[in-house]
Amino acid sequence: QYQRRVRGIYDSSMVQSMLVMLCMLLLSEARSTPPYLHAARLNYAQNLEQTITSVAARIVEATTGHSAELVSSWNATTDRDVGGFDLIPPSSEQAFGQLMDSFAQQHSSFAEHLLSHAILGDSPLDVGYARSVVHNCNGYAEQLHSAGREVVSGLLGGFVESGGGFGFGLQVYCGCRLLLNTGSGMGGGMTSAQAGLVEGGLGGGGGLALFSEDNTAVPSLAIGGGGGGDLTGCAGSTDFAQKTPVDSISAARVSLMAEQVRNCPKGELSVVGGGGGGMGFVFVADSNQSAVSAYGGGLDL
Repeated sequence: QYQRRVRGIYDSSMVQSMLVMLCMLLLSEARSTPPYLHAARLNYAQNLEQTITSVAARIVEATTGHSAELVSSWNATTDRDVGGFDLIPPSSEQAFGQLMDSFAQQHSSFAEHLLSHAILGDSPLDVGYARSVVHNCNGYAEQLHSAGREVVSGLLGGFVESGGGFGFGLQVYCGCRLLLNTGSGMGGGMTSAQAGLVEGGLGGGGGLALFSEDNTAVPSLAIGGGGGGDLTGCAGSTDFAQKTPVDSISAARVSLMAEQVRNCPKGELSVVGGGGGGMGFVFVADSNQSAVSAYGGGLDL
């Protein structure tokens, strides 16, 4: 009995010690990421989730005439190789947070522009995806230029490399029969140095296909394209095998989709999809590249 009591006390103390060590590790990990970076990463994930879900719902409504409240499941992710935060001067902390915010703004802007040009008719149907990039390229580039100049303005040396990208896709079904398939995405990156020189590039695009009840293998309507370039300008192109029997998505909804949606049995119409995105930076503090700070994360939707 004495041995059992001693063993029980020993086992209990070991468990308590392990729990204390685990709590210390968790607290250390939580403290290792500065609050401004943690907040910027969560803000990126939350904003992108809301943007993708909203744009996806409006694409469904514009193409099918059916208003759907999409239910999303998502989580914010963190890169594995992060650290070196003590290299970032306190005076530059806000600028690094704004650098991450610039990618959140860029990705949200692209999704809205794509919706406007490719789906809602702000551009001709056959060039909507390409024009959504080319027409707004200077704005995307300026977001990176501005954030890049700001982030190095308070540094005493070194350079910063950063980048980000996102994408999403969705399908509409009647039962197991595909009615709509679409997807899009964009990405970009830059290097900013002490002299205020910011160089990089960006690109994006997407596509959409609508299917008829008579032929679910070959789309009745197919559009797509994109564009990209450096931070001084973009060029665009359209997909080779586009098919545009009508001149707008609203016309396609009436002639290609309305009857299929109307005749779909109750409870059989469904929307599924997913997406994600991420951004991050590397700050190299010296010419030998031996002192490095890195952080990043994103969204899994």
